[in-house]
Order: sequence, then C-alpha cells, then structure tokens
Amino acid sequence: MLAKEEARRSLRTRLLEVTTSSNIVAAEPAKERVEHDVVVRREDTRSVRSMVEELVAAEQLSSGRSSTTRTKDGWCLVEGLVHVASAHGGKLVPVIERHGLPKFYFETSNTVPPCRHNDRYDVSASASASASAANRTSIKRDRDTFMEEDCVTFRALCRIIAGQQLAGPSAIAIWKRLLAVVDATPKQPNKLTPRAILMLGEGDVETTLRKPAGLSNAKCRSVLDLAQHYQRGDLSDSLLFSGKEKQVREALLRVKGLGPWSVDMFLLFHVQSPNVLPLGDLAFRKGTVILFDCKGKGKNGSLCEKKDASLLQKLHQPFSPYQSLSSFYMWRCNDTVAFNDSDLIQNKSEKISKQGNVKTTPSPKRASSQT
Repeated sequence: MLAKEEARRSLRTRLLEVTTSSNIVAAEPAKERVEHDVVVRREDTRSVRSMVEELVAAEQLSSGRSSTTRTKDGWCLVEGLVHVASAHGGKLVPVIERHGLPKFYFETSNTVPPCRHNDRYDVSASASASASAANRTSIKRDRDTFMEEDCVTFRALCRIIAGQQLAGPSAIAIWKRLLAVVDATPKQPNKLTPRAILMLGEGDVETTLRKPAGLSNAKCRSVLDLAQHYQRGDLSDSLLFSGKEKQVREALLRVKGLGPWSVDMFLLFHVQSPNVLPLGDLAFRKGTVILFDCKGKGKNGSLCEKKDASLLQKLHQPFSPYQSLSSFYMWRCNDTVAFNDSDLIQNKSEKISKQGNVKTTPSPKRASSQT
C-alpha cells in the first residue's frame, strides 16, 4: 500500500514537472501552452490510466453491480478521466484521488451498452441495454398522449427549475413538494408529466400548483411553459437526448425561466455531454480559483462570469473535450477549504499554508447565481 502511494506521489511529481510554473500561464498563446497541457512520458500516461481504472473497478465493486463506463452521450468515462488527469501537469490527479469518480455517471449506466473498459462485459446485457436505448430514441410523440417513457427530460428540467436560486437541502424539499402535488415521489416520479401539470393549470394555479409545491410565481410559470413546450412537440426526450448540443440549447432557452446556467446543468448531469463549461456557476468559478491559485476581476479577486470568461476558458481549454469532468472537480475543489497535499495546489495563501489540514463545506450551491 505504501509502495503504491509512493508511486502515485512520484507520478504527481513528474506530472507537475511538465508545468513550468505553479500558476497556470493562462495569458500565454495556445501554441506556447501546448507543451504544458499534456503528459509527455508514456509511462506516466499508463500510470494515470491505471489509477483511473482502479477507481472505476472500486466503484463497480462498491455498487455491487456491473457498470459500464460509457455515458448516456456515448463517450467513455475512462478516456475522459485519463485526459483530464493528464492535462495541466496532472493538477487534477490528487483531486480525483481525494474525491473519487462522479457517481452520477454510474447511476444511469444500466441504460447504455457497456464499452470495452467494462470489466464485467456481458453480451446479453449489452444487447438488452442497446435495445432499451434504441427504444428510448425511437419514441414517437403523440401530441395528445404523453407516455411516461417520454417524460424523463421533462422531470429533469422540472427539478432544475425547482432548485434554481436555492441551496441543496431547500432545492430537494421543493422538488419533493412538486412531486407530491401529482402524487409522485423521488423514487417513483413517473406521474410528473406534462399532461399532469397542464391539468393543474386548468384550475386555480395558485391553489392547485404554486402554493402546494412551494414555487415562486416565476418558477410556477416556468413549469407550466415547459409543459406546454412538450405538449406542442417542441421538446421531447428524443430531441434532447439525440439532438446536437446547439439545437438543444436553442430549444431549451425558448422556455420561460430556463437560462444558460439551467441548460448547462441539464446538459452536464442529464444528457451527460462531455464538454460543458458552466461559466455562470459560482461554485465552479470558486473551485477554479482554488485549483489554479488565480485572481479575477470580481470582488476580492473572485472570477467574474463575464469579465473573466476568457481567462476561465483558457484555464480549462487543456481539459477539452472533457470539460464536463473538469467542471465537476471544480465543485469538489470548492468543497475543500484547505489542502494538506502540496502536489494538488501550490497555494500562496497564508491561511491555507498555515492551516495544513482539510475542512469540507456543504455541497456546492450550483444554483446560487444564475438560472
């Protein structure tokens, strides 16, 4: 065990040597930064892959079920993790080791066919999962009939709307109240459909929907408008899961109350697009400050969504085309106030260097600033 940990630390040291400075040189032109953005030693790449595959195997073992590493969007989680762990001189290696893998990818892994990295690959399971995926994408919309199988994205978007501008526990409470209005639960949410919401809208919305669900007036209008978009056929599972990202963004932004932040969260967590960079998310920007020890143009040196957009894009460019993964780990960095791992962050802050211990904060408040 000690030998393995020593090997990991040696790997991190070599990865960090690829980067010429503890601060990522975001101001350099892209061509000048190329040498800093990749792992140049093949043995280091193999070591990173070994680390990632060990973490995947551990997750499969702890879950007690066979889990494919292919995401809903079709890309391989192993390849993505190896890429982001290798970029920027391996800055994310200790973060990945500390916080583990994004579990939400594994929670839905039974709905997609296994890829070559799945240790428990089974042909029959693959065929079944493939058929299931094909059925989902081939669903035909009947404008008068809403099938439960065609409401997965509707429920996901309703949950995002319910949680806007709220911290985790409050967002969960409102989500449960919205489900209860249609006699649904988090474990059995299928009764939350566009038709169910529109039927409530036919009466006194104030007493049938808004107050019982604990929604603000704006959120209530958003949920109703979302249901109408599904009724008209403007939105569907087929479109949102199979359409091009630009097309999906444009369609969702037409819904009242859905802004760039909400669309980013939907694409990242529910569609599992690989390259989402949620610039409007406060916790994402805070995590970026922590990891890269950088200052922005916002208050007290914080990164500003608009003024520091180019800086954020430059810092995360080496993680492309898997910026969704780097974004996830920015939230994990934001969870950690101080680090005792000098390989993770060569932070010049006196508070952190004196503390020398680890403290955690509640889960990132992703809905803190944008909709």
